[in-house]
Amino acid sequence: MRRGFTLIELMIVIAIIGTVAAISVPGLLAAQRAANERNASASLKTLLTAEVDFKTNDRDGNRMADFWTGDVFGLYGLVPLTGPLPAGDSADPGAGIALIDPSLAGADADSDLDGYDNVLIDASIGSGSPKAGYIYRSFSDYETGSGLATLGNDTDGAAGYEDVHDVGRFGFMAAPMSRTSGEHLFIVTTDHTIWKYKLPAGYVVTYAPLSAGTDGQSVIGGTGQPFLDNADVLPIAPAKFGCAKLD
Repeated sequence: MRRGFTLIELMIVIAIIGTVAAISVPGLLAAQRAANERNASASLKTLLTAEVDFKTNDRDGNRMADFWTGDVFGLYGLVPLTGPLPAGDSADPGAGIALIDPSLAGADADSDLDGYDNVLIDASIGSGSPKAGYIYRSFSDYETGSGLATLGNDTDGAAGYEDVHDVGRFGFMAAPMSRTSGEHLFIVTTDHTIWKYKLPAGYVVTYAPLSAGTDGQSVIGGTGQPFLDNADVLPIAPAKFGCAKLD
């Protein structure tokens, strides 16, 4: 005659399952964080390559050798100038310069769609979302040693763009949605260096994704951490804030 499990047997099975879960789940979470962080650093390398291409080949057609600093999405959806004035927004994703992939463009957390003509988001990437647990932002200012200077400049006069370029510098940030998504924040600078920053327990981020006609927005903070609480500013010396060069 077949009998069921006794209470003691069930308790033993449950204990074994709990032990296995306690051992394996943290390892799985750590592996996922590591994968997210590798994806983030690779995406910053993509942005670096895109900036070099943008400046070298004048991808936006403004006849200036400058970097794109307006946002991340523009390196995908920017419609280049073909004359003295832009032709207007395009609903055709093929009209954009597409120097980065749509998933990276859609993870832009501080876009500036009013600063240029762009491929309409609903026709290109739908609603934006984090990319492998990370969101991306361009830096708006940088430290000079004696104060702050803007990375958003009008370099082309009246060619149709606003304050979205700089002739000498750029910087991008990859920030996790939480410390569960990634334990490090990454930045890339004009000198081709990628830095990583170990996030404190007080790290917080709020994120509103890109959508049709609406900019992506984010607010990053670190409960008294100067580097995080001034996340729009590219530091002149990241190491002084505890950043380390990525190996």
